[in-house]
Amino acid sequence: MRHPAQRLHFCPSTNTLLVALGGILQCFSGTTGALMTSWSAPQLAVRTTKKEKRAQEEQEKKAQEEGGEKKAQEEEGKKDDEKKDEEKKEKESSPSKKRKVDTAEEEPAWVRTSMLGVGAPRGDGEGTGNSITRMLTVQEGRYLVVVTNEDKTLRVFEIAAGGAELKVLSERAMPKRLCAIATADSENTILLADKFGDVYSVPLLPAPEELAALTPTAAVSTVAPTAAQLAKAERDRLAAEKRKRTEISLDLPFTHTLLLGHVSMLVDIASVTVPGPQDTKPRTYVLTADRDEHIRVSRYPQGHVIEGFCLGHESFVSKLLIPTWDTHTLVSGGGDDFLLVWDWCSRKVLQRIEVGDLVAGVIGRKVAGGKLDQAEAEADRVFKVTVVGLWEVPSLRQVLVAFESVPAIFVFTHDEATSNLAHPITIALTGNPLDLAVDPAGPAFWVSVVPATAEGPGIEQFMHAGSQQWVSTSSSEALASIAAETAKVGFAGDEKVLNEGLLYAVGLLRKGTGRPEREE
Repeated sequence: MRHPAQRLHFCPSTNTLLVALGGILQCFSGTTGALMTSWSAPQLAVRTTKKEKRAQEEQEKKAQEEGGEKKAQEEEGKKDDEKKDEEKKEKESSPSKKRKVDTAEEEPAWVRTSMLGVGAPRGDGEGTGNSITRMLTVQEGRYLVVVTNEDKTLRVFEIAAGGAELKVLSERAMPKRLCAIATADSENTILLADKFGDVYSVPLLPAPEELAALTPTAAVSTVAPTAAQLAKAERDRLAAEKRKRTEISLDLPFTHTLLLGHVSMLVDIASVTVPGPQDTKPRTYVLTADRDEHIRVSRYPQGHVIEGFCLGHESFVSKLLIPTWDTHTLVSGGGDDFLLVWDWCSRKVLQRIEVGDLVAGVIGRKVAGGKLDQAEAEADRVFKVTVVGLWEVPSLRQVLVAFESVPAIFVFTHDEATSNLAHPITIALTGNPLDLAVDPAGPAFWVSVVPATAEGPGIEQFMHAGSQQWVSTSSSEALASIAAETAKVGFAGDEKVLNEGLLYAVGLLRKGTGRPEREE
């Protein structure tokens, strides 16, 4: 089967469309659709499943027990030709105990090797390959930031020759899998959120001296310290103790700063800079969403200072959007059958948008959201709403919304008179949406879908035609060229693993679906 494009990103400055298919990144011209360059993520060894691990452990244990019994039988059949002093000791001690000790001491070599962890890489569950999960261009398209899941690595590329060349500038392996990224400090800092609830920052480009990753050793002084030196050493020790909460105790060979932490699994992150009170220095804030219905507003870079929480969702929050036309407004969505529009500065809900009927009109099924009881959760006829994407079209002041397993894009337009979002149109798709990329100059957008048929398109394109209308341009030569190249990337593994691990993973955040609370 063809591998669907799980991630799309459009870079306006270079007019290029970036398409991620598993671990393959393809860069296309936004005008002609020609393939300009491509890059493949390094593939790792296949990870073993929990079931396979348990079977291997049971087999090792059984082999170890059988080896001990065989050795005991051999010892019982041997004649006692030991020296007299040894014969006396054997009579005083228990033979069974001696055999037990010998078995433990002479453990088979292959068992010891397995216990040391030699073999498959660490991890539970069958992998979907080293897939690309996040993409972001910064500094007017000069750099591309890419996150891959299996090796947990953040890569920064330099985009050269108008998008025809991708040069890897840095590769930084993170301790845990990243679920979302954002930027700060005029796009010179990358904010990284992992599923364990931590958010930390790294510079866009590591310092040259970090390439060596060496720390010089200080010379040992033979002179007795003075009282002033002892006092300074004590102050430094106390200061180091206070910094423990803002430093990750990991042996990482690059600069990294812990900003904040959630108890729950993090899902999305956004950053915004707004003018300070009374025209003072602008302030930057970090907004984070988690699985426990929380939206946290924190200061940057003082992430330990919590401004407050936006509380109003009844299920997990999967997506955050701060529209550029009003940076004091936040649009959020997740596992509820409604969207919320906030004044995030005051943490007040400005508008609640019911989307259950809109989704039901497309799929023709009963729709529910939030926390479901057991009967609702087990009923196949009840569809659980899950927001998988929020995007903006700045020139039109529109918000595009996609739901998991709903073949449509819902367009909401900002009403300047009421400052609310109104739903004027629904755009039908040929398959379930995965990701979307907006060209603000068109305006236009591309959307990647899971094709309903083997011949169906994997990427669709729509252009704005005025009067709140969007028309499909999927028959254009440029899109046909893109489709021809992306169709060459196939997937030969377990389709269920692909769906649950990469394509339809957001809905599994709903509690009661059996998804683990945290994963590496």
